[in-house]
Amino acid sequence: MIDVGVLFQQAAAALRHERRASYRLQLGSALGFDEVAALGPYLEALGIGEVYLSPCFRCGPGSSHGYDVTDHNAFNPELGSAATFDRMAAELAARGLGLILDVVPNHMGIAGDANPWWLDVLENGPASPRAEFFDIDWAPAKAELRNRVLLPILPDQYGRVLESQQLALEFVDGAFHLRYAGARLPITPRTYPQILTDGLEPVAQRLGPEDAGLQELRSILTAIEHLPGRTETDPRRVEERLREKEIVKRRLMALAKESADIREHIEETVRRFNGVPGDPASFDALDGILSAQTYRLADWRVAGDEVNYRRFFDVSHLAAIRMERRNVFDATHQLILRLVGEGKVTGLRIDHPDGLYAPGEYFRRLQEGALIATARRLLPELGAPEADALAALYRTRAADQAATLEARPLWIAAEKILGPDEPLPEWWAVAGTTGYDFLAAVNGLFVDRGTSRQMTALYSRVAGDGARMADLTYGAKRLIMQVSMASEINQLGYTLDRMSERDRLARDFTLPSLGRAIREVVAAFAVYRTYVGDDGSDTPGPRDRGYIESAVAEAKRRNPTVNVSIFDFVRDVLLLRHPDRSSPEERAARRHFAMRFQQTTGPVTAKGVEDTASSSTRATSVGSSGGRSRCWPPPPTTPSAVRTCARASTCSPRCRANGPPRCAAGAGSPGASSGRSTATPRPTATTSTCCTRPWWARGPRGTRTSRSRWSRPGSSPTWRRPPRRPSGARAG
Repeated sequence: MIDVGVLFQQAAAALRHERRASYRLQLGSALGFDEVAALGPYLEALGIGEVYLSPCFRCGPGSSHGYDVTDHNAFNPELGSAATFDRMAAELAARGLGLILDVVPNHMGIAGDANPWWLDVLENGPASPRAEFFDIDWAPAKAELRNRVLLPILPDQYGRVLESQQLALEFVDGAFHLRYAGARLPITPRTYPQILTDGLEPVAQRLGPEDAGLQELRSILTAIEHLPGRTETDPRRVEERLREKEIVKRRLMALAKESADIREHIEETVRRFNGVPGDPASFDALDGILSAQTYRLADWRVAGDEVNYRRFFDVSHLAAIRMERRNVFDATHQLILRLVGEGKVTGLRIDHPDGLYAPGEYFRRLQEGALIATARRLLPELGAPEADALAALYRTRAADQAATLEARPLWIAAEKILGPDEPLPEWWAVAGTTGYDFLAAVNGLFVDRGTSRQMTALYSRVAGDGARMADLTYGAKRLIMQVSMASEINQLGYTLDRMSERDRLARDFTLPSLGRAIREVVAAFAVYRTYVGDDGSDTPGPRDRGYIESAVAEAKRRNPTVNVSIFDFVRDVLLLRHPDRSSPEERAARRHFAMRFQQTTGPVTAKGVEDTASSSTRATSVGSSGGRSRCWPPPPTTPSAVRTCARASTCSPRCRANGPPRCAAGAGSPGASSGRSTATPRPTATTSTCCTRPWWARGPRGTRTSRSRWSRPGSSPTWRRPPRRPSGARAG
């Protein structure tokens, strides 16, 4: 009999890896798996502990970054194969080097025709087995988009692009496609009869009713008429549609090969549908076909107002996936967890977890999957009941001992941007963040805060803008919600409006007023997002309650003419304060709205602060990701102050017990030479005061005594800022 407790300890121990320093490599055509393996001796000589790879899974052709993943379970062929990856991992492991993979769970690349899941959705709509994988609103406010997907990929208005012959119908291997910009988009089989029957009567009269090819074509048309529609969601009908449509395509392909007359008919029809330049009426037939598809082609500028699938920020060719669904997680993490279980991967960097519906649950699933995969390597005969028992044991220990290593046996770094004094959620089963806060601290070494007034005066004189950073951020976030992310805010507004209609105390709130209230609250948020419901509780913690109430109060202050009751309604929904006698369905709807709202505030803040407001600051470097553009950076300090950032695990009781990093700094960071983790500790609810103060004001290794002086306790002499060079003097 298997002792699950012992197996848990063995698997957790197998997942641990000595942490020293990580070295990031940007993979590409010139740096694939074989080239990384060849760098092993060099990285070992540097004292590196782990090689951190940029995304290495299949992505859009020619992608320069790899974050547009199209298949999570296949390696990018431009980098190598599974065999070359295994050789690379073995070569690095032989030198004591681990591997950190960059995982993108929030979205997938959908540009062109490289993503088979997305193409299946475009062909079959809600009837596609992959329809629930993507975060699509199949019932948006605009009636023309019901059960359809807006595809904002055109360079100009749809009609102009169509009549300029940039959209072309094709017939290849028994299937019709739309050719655009080198990509093939599917044509749903239910619209094939519109093509196949156009001009068919003259052909039928010429061939006669006994012609075998004509009879087969008419049989195919009958089969298409009986195909279940694209709005079918019953599993049996969906299975029937998927099976029969492929049979139709195979029959059409065979018919086109066997009957020259039918092949010529199809080719002539395709030419006719593609129209004649200068003759708008000649494009009516193709327009009719495209109007009946699951997707609605549109000018790219339309996306900001009407796109009905969640995106990565406002990037329309990166479609969000519903990672909160267990089947989506399982389908996208087969290869990742197998590599972890085999011991080839020793850590994960998770991209943009703030975009996830429930990031805390995602991290728990990762840890649980890593434990089970590793246990199967240690015990190949591990069965499903034992695996379930191991998962249950992990869940219990993670819930009871969230601050211990047992809750996070696999090293995971979350790409999370923390606001000033914002703690990392303590229920996240991660080692810490990727280190934006550390880089912001290091950047402070190169900016002299003593020149703040002079720089402000110079900037205001040149740029003509003396607005406070808080006002710049507020205005920039409102601009983003108006221009590039209006569709996301509109969806929230429509959802909240439907909820208010079921509450007699809120039914008088109009749709425009609710939309405005949402925009004002989002613009007033001081952090990227809150995590109501992420810890599995229906009661928001003090952290999230404080951020939400503060944002609502600021929204009220900035809008004195707006009735405060509408802001109170938004606040109560976000804080899950349910009306008396509300039904379970209404409570679930409020919880769902609050969690969808949280997915929206992050992108708006990122676009508003990092991409917009921070470009209007006095020091551009301060406005980078994780920077503190609202504040002037700290004064120069001694290197010991930087070491404090890397060694601050003594500040937190949780860190003293486990030494978890807060940020994963790269090679060359202070942690690299200390032999410790290259990361600083994650703050928690129990973190002592020094962990939440600015790093230049922390002890114990240094004490900031004045704006222009740094003294170390018990040390002499005291470090002071070098004297200013006399005017006109030259450097020696």
